[in-house]
Amino acid sequence: MNSKHFAAACGILAIANASLFFIPSAKAGYTGNLEIKLNSLRNAKGRVCLTVFSGPKGFPSGGKGSNLKSSRCIAASSKTVTFANLPLGNYAIAAIHDSNSDGKLNTNGVGMPSEGFGFSNNPPLRFGPASFADSQIFVSGTKTVVQIQMRYVN
Repeated sequence: MNSKHFAAACGILAIANASLFFIPSAKAGYTGNLEIKLNSLRNAKGRVCLTVFSGPKGFPSGGKGSNLKSSRCIAASSKTVTFANLPLGNYAIAAIHDSNSDGKLNTNGVGMPSEGFGFSNNPPLRFGPASFADSQIFVSGTKTVVQIQMRYVN
């Protein structure tokens, strides 16, 4: 086999091998419901605010130009919230237990959270909040259920 035929054969094998690993992406127009269950809330005071991001930009705090897709606050006594009709795909969720209902995650004098927080995928935390990559989940089908373990520093 000459080098021209060898290159052509390698190209055909590469295409054949790539097709073995082809995973179809979520089809445009299809949506699903994302149900989030909150575990280990310290108490039922205040509310829990959740933000859903479709990409890493601005995760987890949001802001102008971020990939913030949706947000919602619920009574802390509810413990479950559903985001309906999300396009199928990757998302990451950040949650705060806003126990004093002031609309923000309060911190102590050294910047540590004094209210509860959590992330989808419940990634281990080191210094600072979890990343989008560590927190991302895939919304597929008609209903995807995610459990978030709420954490408290003090």
